[in-house]
Amino acid sequence: MNHRRAALARPIRTAAVALLVLLVVAQPVSAGWDRGWSAPPSQPSQTVAADGRTVWLTHQLPFAETPRLRVLHPAAVVEHVGLHQSNHEGARDQRPLDSAVPWTEMPSRGRLSGPRSAADVVVPPDEPILSPVTGTVIRAGGYRLYCVHDDSFVVISPDAAPDWEVKLLHISGLHVEVGSRVLAGSTQLADHATSFPFRSQVDDMTAEPSWPHTHVEVVDPSIENVGNPGSGGC
Repeated sequence: MNHRRAALARPIRTAAVALLVLLVVAQPVSAGWDRGWSAPPSQPSQTVAADGRTVWLTHQLPFAETPRLRVLHPAAVVEHVGLHQSNHEGARDQRPLDSAVPWTEMPSRGRLSGPRSAADVVVPPDEPILSPVTGTVIRAGGYRLYCVHDDSFVVISPDAAPDWEVKLLHISGLHVEVGSRVLAGSTQLADHATSFPFRSQVDDMTAEPSWPHTHVEVVDPSIENVGNPGSGGC
């Protein structure tokens, strides 16, 4: 009888071991968050920059969403985000998320777009600029801001909405070109934000001396753009 019980128990134990091995192997590879090491960050972390101002570590978190996609902070360290009117009617309002750094909706610029259709993301002068979405670069290069100041831009077709465009302006030292694949929060687009010899609207929301900012907008190009006052192109 004991031999029969042992014989019956042996396949049960074998099946249990096989199931346990299957469960262990099937676990996804991660940075350890799902293994109890630590919880993934859900909020930016406040810290102090070398000059004493308050800044935020963004942890590759999104700062805003539009009806079709989310937009990550375009840098690992951010001081503030100023939302304002884009000069393109196709630019969609960006709704700040709980994971956003401190932000402000700035006064109207008398344009035809929504009040949060562009974001000025204030970053340290030497902070690398990262892609806020995953997608493919469809345009990139230089232009003259207000016909005077050298600046660069990148336009990305996001995987989540390939017929839309995610545009970044006020960046210097491009790392990508047309056709480059970019990953949200990972791919470096440029060396740093462009510094200009004039004050910007968002500078009223930050410490002194003002740091540069990168301009981010999400555009539906199927919406025709009408001329706006204060357009920065040349």
